[in-house]
Amino acid sequence: MTTATTVSLDSSATGVIDNPNDVDYYKFTVLQPTIIKYSISSADGYSLLFAGKSGSNSTIYIVNSSTGLYQVMPGTYYFAVVSEQGTYSATNTYTANFVKVGSMSGDSAVTLIGISENAGMVYETNDTGSVNYVNGNPVDISYSYVQKLSNSAGSQSYNISIDANAGACALLSDVYKPAAVYYHSSTRPAMQVSSRPALKLTFYDDSDFYRIHCVCSGAYAMNNFWQDFNFVTVLIDPDTGKLIDIVEFNYYYDFAPVGSNSITYTRPYTMKFYNN
Repeated sequence: MTTATTVSLDSSATGVIDNPNDVDYYKFTVLQPTIIKYSISSADGYSLLFAGKSGSNSTIYIVNSSTGLYQVMPGTYYFAVVSEQGTYSATNTYTANFVKVGSMSGDSAVTLIGISENAGMVYETNDTGSVNYVNGNPVDISYSYVQKLSNSAGSQSYNISIDANAGACALLSDVYKPAAVYYHSSTRPAMQVSSRPALKLTFYDDSDFYRIHCVCSGAYAMNNFWQDFNFVTVLIDPDTGKLIDIVEFNYYYDFAPVGSNSITYTRPYTMKFYNN
């Protein structure tokens, strides 16, 4: 293994097995808990096998043996390409694939809940759903929008906010279960980001934590809306854990009588749930 070739996750390595005793070794290092997947493409039936690890914290766990998902802790990991059937070729190449699905938090208070391989997303939460992570990033649903306008036609005052650390994620609801979606665009985003995969979460609480206070007069009186909510559905950026947009209830998409506002997202991804 001292001759192992260093590879990075989300990369491939190509080589040949040119005699029955040939073994090619590869290694990669991770600095935080990570969900990985490895595989090999070979016309000669070669195998890509876990060969060892180094580092005081290095550990590898099986997450899903049928799909080849593993959780690796900080450390260096070694893999070997071998011909278990004795076949070999100096010209036929193999391709070994090492894929990072997503990072994890390392927070001992949370548990792995959901993985979306095709979205590259790993979701963790604690037993109450009040502490949440996506790809190792703390989920932050806090939001504040304050705007005051006034002219001869009337006045407008908008105060929309979501408390930080409020509520718990709805884990067991079929309708509001966490989901990996693709965010395309919105006209009133909480955060300006490009189109990308996003984590869709619904939070609820016994007390209200989401407020929409819109007080308008004169020509703008139709925009009046005053309500406090104890639930909200949001889209979260997996690269930062920050709020992309509010899905439900959104004053601008669901109520505002003037103007044309919208949000567009689709569901091209799947999420498999664990420890739920």
